Amino acid sequence: MKNLILFLFLFLLTLVLSCRKDGLQFDNLTITELTESFEPDARFRNQLRLAFGKTLANALSKIALKDYIIEKSLGNRDGMFEEIVFSQHYLDEIYPGITFAEFLRRSVDDEVKAVFGDDFIETVLRSDPLLVIKLPDIFYNLGFRGIFGGPLSTPMVYVKTPNPVPNPHSSFFHYIVYHHSGYREFVPASEMPPYYGLVVKYSEDYMLLNTQNLENEKGIQLAEILPQYLNCNADFLDSLEMIGKPVPELTEFKLFSKKEVFLMQKNLCNPFSFAPACAAACGRDCVPLDSLNNVFQSFSFKNPLGARITDDTQFFKENRDALVVFATKPDYVSYKIATIGVRLGELLDRSNVIVSLRMEDKFYQNAGRIFLPKFSLFNAEFDDSAPLKYPVEVLISKGWPASNPDDAYTFTAVMTDYSDAVNPQFFTYDASTNEGYFLNTSNAIQWGRTSLQYCIESPHTYDLGDINIEIKY
Repeated sequence: MKNLILFLFLFLLTLVLSCRKDGLQFDNLTITELTESFEPDARFRNQLRLAFGKTLANALSKIALKDYIIEKSLGNRDGMFEEIVFSQHYLDEIYPGITFAEFLRRSVDDEVKAVFGDDFIETVLRSDPLLVIKLPDIFYNLGFRGIFGGPLSTPMVYVKTPNPVPNPHSSFFHYIVYHHSGYREFVPASEMPPYYGLVVKYSEDYMLLNTQNLENEKGIQLAEILPQYLNCNADFLDSLEMIGKPVPELTEFKLFSKKEVFLMQKNLCNPFSFAPACAAACGRDCVPLDSLNNVFQSFSFKNPLGARITDDTQFFKENRDALVVFATKPDYVSYKIATIGVRLGELLDRSNVIVSLRMEDKFYQNAGRIFLPKFSLFNAEFDDSAPLKYPVEVLISKGWPASNPDDAYTFTAVMTDYSDAVNPQFFTYDASTNEGYFLNTSNAIQWGRTSLQYCIESPHTYDLGDINIEIKY
């Protein structure tokens, strides 16, 4: 008997030590302790996001909420889920007479109350107005109606905090994932997460704008986010005012779908036509230079597409917005075109992706035996010869900027991310002269730079490192 007890003791000790060794599962760190290394403003915003994720996880033990999230996640985007903007849905009824906000309010635990008191939901609406609940698109091929509603398959809740959270057991930064049982775990910010679940994060599909000064809630102007709108007439701004939705607690701002704004400016601004076919050796010579249209036609990711399906970054960041800057030589007059509201799912064909789900049981000290939904992705055969093109169809400029047609334009493509933080970054047109521009994004990655060629077939695809850009005239 003594040997049996010793064996069980050693077995449980091994489990505990293994959890401590991998540094992922944790029980004794509160929201306050997880964020204590942040500056006061960042600490508040990270605590608020974590508190919302924890509260949502608590509430997901109820099937009614799971059914509601599925209903709202299904939209008009083929193969993709909609973001659920909390500020637009908090008054939706989960049960008759019980709103989403009230449903969550009843799930607030003592830890969250200790930090935010009784007006937690109102604080979220006021201080995190672009908070969304999102089912990652990689789960779209999962049989989600049956699995999501199953008794053992309650989804985890990943919290993409404004800043990744330091893990005391690791030198890397992490996000936190919560389960309704109270179980929580560190998830490396740069790796594919292990569990099936929702993500709570800052919206990638929507933006806030003050319609009086055309700035977002962080003071970034629409002229940076969508610079080609400056070439539009007053009809664009009038139409913009009409499609905005009011935001509770922030009456000076309106909520806009980035995709809707992009399509609206494309339809209302910069009408153009293409050069007619002709027999000249150089097609541009068939049209007077002052009436020639240079058009940013489309962009696409380079092969292989199959590897991008399981790119770990698409779990927490699903959009691939971009800014392409065309600069003329030698005076560097720039023409900037942004594509906003671009889902990675619009550039990848996921029809051959197989998603599987299995339940992993764990013994969690505060709840006993629990079941965590682990998922796996399998790639079937991909046709990497035909990448999907994202249509842009926006006028770059008219004419040609120099008497010498050779190398008159350079252009640079930058992936942009306007989210929680603002980190000004400088990009150059030409390193030798240090001519360039600032972006106030959270993050921006330069894809590549090349030169627009004068005498070349139309349309022509240019290689900019990670992506291809198609130009037509």
